[in-house]
Parts: sequence; structure tokens; C-alpha cells
Amino acid sequence: MLMLAEFAFLGQGHIVVMFLTFVVPVWLGWWLRVCREERLTRLCFWLLAVALTANYFGIFLYRMSIGELTLRQALPMHLCDWVTIAVVVALVTRNRTAYELSYFWGLSGTLQAVITPNMQQNFPHPRCISFFVGHSGIVAAVLMLTLAASLRPHWRSVPKVL
Repeated sequence: MLMLAEFAFLGQGHIVVMFLTFVVPVWLGWWLRVCREERLTRLCFWLLAVALTANYFGIFLYRMSIGELTLRQALPMHLCDWVTIAVVVALVTRNRTAYELSYFWGLSGTLQAVITPNMQQNFPHPRCISFFVGHSGIVAAVLMLTLAASLRPHWRSVPKVL
């Protein structure tokens, strides 16, 4: 079995992932907004939704295949699992409530997970890839929904999300 180095907080890989987590969706969201091509925007949102869904179920199946997880241990779910569901719904339907949940939960908890990950495995371990695809994907989706779909949280969103 290939032995990988332990994950390095603020190491080169971590900095690259954080850079890509912010720069790519901000640029893509801005570009989609400027070009105003609804079919292209919808395609990008669907591709991101499919990637997040495939990542969620992929790591679940991986963990089951190595005997680390059983179906009975799948619950309780973490906050990021619920944010994944909300952001996928927001990407596909542009539902305002799903967006607001994604915005507040995703930019509070999930963003912290990207900046200060608690993990031992390093790239290219499946857990490391899945962690950053899932968490960075949520942040990217929220940024793209905010920039490209012009969805915005409102002060009335706070009690609803709470």
C-alpha cells in the first residue's frame, strides 16, 4: 500500500485548494453573469450539482467497501451533509430557501472546514479528494449562485435559517 505524507495545514496543496475554491467560482460566476446565457448557466449549475452528489455517494460507497462504515452507521449526518443536499437543490431549482440554507450554513461551517481542515490523509488519498471536492464545491456553489443567479440573502432569511 502506498504511504502518503500526512496532510499539511497551509501547505502547498492546501493553499492551492483554497485559492481554487474562491477564484474559480468567483470568475465563473462573474463570467456567467456577464455573458447572460441561461442555458450555459443552467449547465454549469447542473454539472456542479452532479459532481457534489457523485462525491457524496462515492465516498460513502468507498468507506463501505473498505469496511469502515456500515449502513447502520450512516446516521447521524454532519452539517456539511445537510448543506450538500440544500446546495444541490438550490443549484437545480434555484429555490430561495435552499439557497439561504446553503449560504448561511455553507459560508459559516463549510468555509471553516476548507480553511482549517481536520484530516490526516493527504492528496491523492480518496478521503482528501472527497473532503475538498465536497466542502470546496459547497462554497463554490454558494458563490456561483450569488454571482451568476443573483440570489441574495435577506435580513428575513436569518430567522428562517435558524
